[in-house]
Amino acid sequence: MDRSRFLQRVEEAAGAGTLPEFPAPHPGPALPVLAEVDLTPHFVEAFELLDGVVHHRSPVEVISGIMEERGAEEFLAWDQEHLPADGLLAALAERGYRRASSCLPSDPEGRVPHQMGYMDAVVGVSAALAAFAESGSVVVASGKGRSRLASVIPAVHVVLVPTDRIFRSLSHWAAHAEEPGSLANLVFVTGPSRTGDIELTLTKGVHGPGEIHAVLL
Repeated sequence: MDRSRFLQRVEEAAGAGTLPEFPAPHPGPALPVLAEVDLTPHFVEAFELLDGVVHHRSPVEVISGIMEERGAEEFLAWDQEHLPADGLLAALAERGYRRASSCLPSDPEGRVPHQMGYMDAVVGVSAALAAFAESGSVVVASGKGRSRLASVIPAVHVVLVPTDRIFRSLSHWAAHAEEPGSLANLVFVTGPSRTGDIELTLTKGVHGPGEIHAVLL
Protein backbone atom coordinates (compact mmCIF):
# COMPACT_ATOMS: atom_id res chain seq x y z
CA MET A 1 0.00 0.00 0.00
CA ASP A 2 1.45 3.35 -0.96
CA ARG A 3 1.84 6.20 1.51
CA SER A 4 -0.95 8.39 0.16
CA ARG A 5 -3.48 5.54 0.32
CA PHE A 6 -2.42 4.68 3.87
CA LEU A 7 -2.84 8.27 5.06
CA GLN A 8 -6.21 8.47 3.36
CA ARG A 9 -7.46 5.40 5.21
CA VAL A 10 -6.20 6.81 8.51
CA GLU A 11 -8.04 10.06 7.81
CA GLU A 12 -11.24 8.22 6.94
CA ALA A 13 -11.05 6.09 10.09
CA ALA A 14 -10.42 9.12 12.29
CA GLY A 15 -13.30 11.01 10.72
CA ALA A 16 -15.68 8.13 11.30
CA GLY A 17 -14.92 7.92 15.03
CA THR A 18 -17.57 9.12 17.46
CA LEU A 19 -17.46 10.06 21.11
CA PRO A 20 -20.01 8.63 23.54
CA GLU A 21 -22.97 10.92 24.10
CA PHE A 22 -22.53 10.83 27.88
CA PRO A 23 -18.98 10.53 29.23
CA ALA A 24 -18.38 8.12 32.06
CA PRO A 25 -18.59 9.75 35.51
CA HIS A 26 -15.33 10.56 37.26
CA PRO A 27 -14.62 7.86 39.86
CA GLY A 28 -13.46 10.46 42.39
CA PRO A 29 -10.39 10.24 44.62
CA ALA A 30 -9.13 6.73 45.27
CA LEU A 31 -8.87 6.80 49.05
CA PRO A 32 -7.76 3.73 51.01
CA VAL A 33 -10.37 2.27 53.33
CA LEU A 34 -8.90 2.59 56.82
CA ALA A 35 -10.34 2.22 60.30
CA GLU A 36 -11.34 5.44 62.06
CA VAL A 37 -8.69 6.76 64.46
CA ASP A 38 -8.01 9.88 66.47
CA LEU A 39 -5.57 11.58 64.10
CA THR A 40 -3.46 13.59 66.56
CA PRO A 41 -2.35 10.77 68.90
CA HIS A 42 -1.96 8.49 65.88
CA PHE A 43 0.41 11.02 64.28
CA VAL A 44 2.31 11.48 67.56
CA GLU A 45 2.87 7.73 67.87
CA ALA A 46 4.09 7.39 64.28
CA PHE A 47 6.30 10.50 64.54
CA GLU A 48 7.98 9.28 67.72
CA LEU A 49 8.60 5.83 66.24
CA LEU A 50 10.75 7.64 63.67
CA ASP A 51 12.86 9.21 66.47
CA GLY A 52 10.99 12.51 66.19
CA VAL A 53 10.21 14.57 69.30
CA VAL A 54 6.70 15.96 69.86
CA HIS A 55 6.01 19.04 72.01
CA HIS A 56 2.72 20.33 73.39
CA ARG A 57 4.26 23.55 74.75
CA SER A 58 4.48 26.97 73.10
CA PRO A 59 6.91 27.27 70.17
CA VAL A 60 8.83 30.04 71.95
CA GLU A 61 9.54 27.80 74.95
CA VAL A 62 10.46 24.81 72.77
CA ILE A 63 12.85 26.71 70.49
CA SER A 64 14.41 28.69 73.36
CA GLY A 65 15.00 25.47 75.27
CA ILE A 66 16.76 23.82 72.33
CA MET A 67 18.88 26.92 71.69
CA GLU A 68 19.86 27.22 75.36
CA GLU A 69 20.70 23.53 75.62
CA ARG A 70 23.11 23.81 72.69
CA GLY A 71 24.52 27.21 73.58
CA ALA A 72 23.31 28.61 70.25
CA GLU A 73 22.43 32.20 69.46
CA GLU A 74 21.35 32.07 65.79
CA PHE A 75 18.53 30.28 64.03
CA LEU A 76 17.03 30.06 60.55
CA ALA A 77 13.29 30.54 60.11
CA TRP A 78 10.52 31.27 57.66
CA ASP A 79 9.05 34.76 57.57
CA GLN A 80 6.57 35.43 60.38
CA GLU A 81 3.59 35.58 58.02
CA HIS A 82 4.14 31.93 57.11
CA LEU A 83 4.48 30.67 60.69
CA PRO A 84 1.23 29.71 62.49
CA ALA A 85 2.43 31.21 65.78
CA ASP A 86 1.82 34.94 66.18
CA GLY A 87 4.80 36.99 67.35
CA LEU A 88 7.18 34.02 67.43
CA LEU A 89 10.17 35.73 65.79
CA ALA A 90 9.75 38.88 67.88
CA ALA A 91 9.58 36.82 71.08
CA LEU A 92 12.78 34.95 70.17
CA ALA A 93 14.49 38.27 69.44
CA GLU A 94 13.45 39.58 72.85
CA ARG A 95 15.18 36.59 74.40
CA GLY A 96 18.41 37.51 72.62
CA TYR A 97 18.32 35.03 69.74
CA ARG A 98 19.24 36.22 66.24
CA ARG A 99 17.60 35.13 63.04
CA ALA A 100 20.14 34.43 60.29
CA SER A 101 19.34 35.83 56.85
CA SER A 102 18.39 33.25 54.22
CA CYS A 103 19.08 35.70 51.37
CA LEU A 104 22.35 34.73 49.70
CA PRO A 105 24.58 37.46 48.24
CA SER A 106 24.82 37.45 44.46
CA ASP A 107 28.58 38.04 44.34
CA PRO A 108 30.74 34.88 44.72
CA GLU A 109 33.16 36.52 47.18
CA GLY A 110 30.40 37.37 49.63
CA ARG A 111 28.40 34.19 49.05
CA VAL A 112 30.87 31.72 50.54
CA PRO A 113 31.43 33.54 53.88
CA HIS A 114 27.67 33.99 54.19
CA GLN A 115 27.07 30.29 53.66
CA MET A 116 29.77 29.37 56.17
CA GLY A 117 27.90 31.51 58.70
CA TYR A 118 25.05 28.99 58.62
CA MET A 119 27.26 26.71 60.72
CA ASP A 120 26.18 28.85 63.69
CA ALA A 121 22.45 28.42 62.94
CA VAL A 122 21.72 25.32 65.00
CA VAL A 123 17.92 25.45 64.74
CA GLY A 124 15.68 25.83 61.70
CA VAL A 125 11.99 26.75 62.08
CA SER A 126 9.33 25.97 59.48
CA ALA A 127 5.66 24.99 59.37
CA ALA A 128 3.86 21.92 58.07
CA LEU A 129 1.56 22.28 55.11
CA ALA A 130 0.23 18.86 56.10
CA ALA A 131 1.08 15.95 58.38
CA PHE A 132 0.19 12.28 57.97
CA ALA A 133 -0.99 10.20 60.90
CA GLU A 134 -0.30 6.95 59.07
CA SER A 135 3.42 7.55 58.45
CA GLY A 136 4.41 10.34 60.84
CA SER A 137 5.54 12.44 57.87
CA VAL A 138 5.24 16.21 57.54
CA VAL A 139 4.96 18.16 54.28
CA VAL A 140 7.08 21.31 54.03
CA ALA A 141 6.42 23.67 51.12
CA SER A 142 9.06 26.23 50.20
CA GLY A 143 8.52 29.48 48.35
CA LYS A 144 8.76 33.20 48.90
CA GLY A 145 9.35 33.81 52.62
CA ARG A 146 9.65 30.04 53.20
CA SER A 147 13.31 29.25 52.60
CA ARG A 148 14.27 25.62 52.12
CA LEU A 149 17.42 26.31 54.14
CA ALA A 150 15.44 26.36 57.39
CA SER A 151 14.51 22.69 57.08
CA VAL A 152 17.76 21.46 55.50
CA ILE A 153 20.83 23.28 56.88
CA PRO A 154 20.49 23.37 60.72
CA ALA A 155 21.20 20.35 62.90
CA VAL A 156 17.75 20.63 64.49
CA HIS A 157 14.54 21.13 62.50
CA VAL A 158 11.55 22.47 64.44
CA VAL A 159 8.31 22.23 62.46
CA LEU A 160 5.08 23.83 63.66
CA VAL A 161 2.14 21.49 63.10
CA PRO A 162 -1.43 22.80 63.47
CA THR A 163 -3.59 19.82 64.40
CA ASP A 164 -6.15 20.75 61.74
CA ARG A 165 -3.49 20.00 59.12
CA ILE A 166 -3.12 16.37 60.21
CA PHE A 167 -4.56 13.93 57.67
CA ARG A 168 -4.82 10.16 57.80
CA SER A 169 -2.53 9.59 54.80
CA LEU A 170 -0.99 11.17 51.72
CA SER A 171 -4.05 10.11 49.68
CA HIS A 172 -6.44 11.79 52.10
CA TRP A 173 -4.46 15.04 51.94
CA ALA A 174 -4.14 14.94 48.15
CA ALA A 175 -7.93 14.66 47.87
CA HIS A 176 -8.26 18.07 49.59
CA ALA A 177 -5.04 19.85 48.63
CA GLU A 178 -5.51 23.13 46.80
CA GLU A 179 -3.23 23.65 43.80
CA PRO A 180 -0.10 21.88 45.12
CA GLY A 181 1.43 22.38 41.67
CA SER A 182 1.65 26.14 42.29
CA LEU A 183 4.22 25.65 45.08
CA ALA A 184 7.93 26.04 44.35
CA ASN A 185 8.95 22.88 46.16
CA LEU A 186 7.37 20.16 48.29
CA VAL A 187 9.40 18.02 50.69
CA PHE A 188 7.98 15.06 52.59
CA VAL A 189 9.99 14.75 55.80
CA THR A 190 9.81 11.39 57.56
CA GLY A 191 11.98 11.46 60.65
CA PRO A 192 15.53 12.85 61.01
CA SER A 193 17.92 12.68 58.06
CA ARG A 194 19.61 9.29 58.06
CA THR A 195 21.72 7.09 55.80
CA GLY A 196 23.26 3.64 55.87
CA ASP A 197 25.59 4.10 52.89
CA ILE A 198 28.79 3.80 54.92
CA GLU A 199 29.34 0.12 55.81
CA LEU A 200 25.58 -0.25 56.32
CA THR A 201 25.86 1.69 59.58
CA LEU A 202 22.84 3.89 60.23
CA THR A 203 23.98 7.49 60.71
CA LYS A 204 21.77 10.51 61.38
CA GLY A 205 22.28 14.08 60.27
CA VAL A 206 24.50 13.41 57.25
CA HIS A 207 22.32 14.93 54.53
CA GLY A 208 20.13 17.13 56.71
CA PRO A 209 18.97 17.72 60.30
CA GLY A 210 19.81 14.96 62.74
CA GLU A 211 16.84 15.91 64.93
CA ILE A 212 13.27 16.84 64.09
CA HIS A 213 10.85 18.34 66.61
CA ALA A 214 7.13 18.81 65.98
CA VAL A 215 5.32 21.50 67.96
CA LEU A 216 1.58 20.78 67.94
CA LEU A 217 -0.63 23.86 67.80
